[in-house]
Amino acid sequence: MILVKEGHRWIAFFCTDLDASVVEILEAFADRATIKQDFHDIKEVWGTGQQQVSNIWTNVGVYNMNLWAHDGRTLGLDSVTRTTLRSK
Repeated sequence: MILVKEGHRWIAFFCTDLDASVVEILEAFADRATIKQDFHDIKEVWGTGQQQVSNIWTNVGVYNMNLWAHDGRTLGLDSVTRTTLRSK
C-alpha cells in the first residue's frame, strides 16, 4: 500500500503484487486513469450507447464507428480536409 498526501487529504493505492515497486504501482494507476478518461469521453462526448438502432449488428456497427471517430479525433484527424483525403 502506498499513501500519497494531496492537499489536505491522503490517497491510498493498493496492489496485490507484493514485489511491485512504488513506481510500478503509480504507473499502473496512471494507465488505469487514462483508460477511464477515454471511456468517459467515448460515452459522454461521442454518445456511445445512446444510439437507437433496429438490431444488435447495427448497434455493433454504430459502436465501432463511434470508436473510430474518437480515435481519429484523438490523433488529430479532424483537421484533415476532403481534398487531402482524396489526394492520398
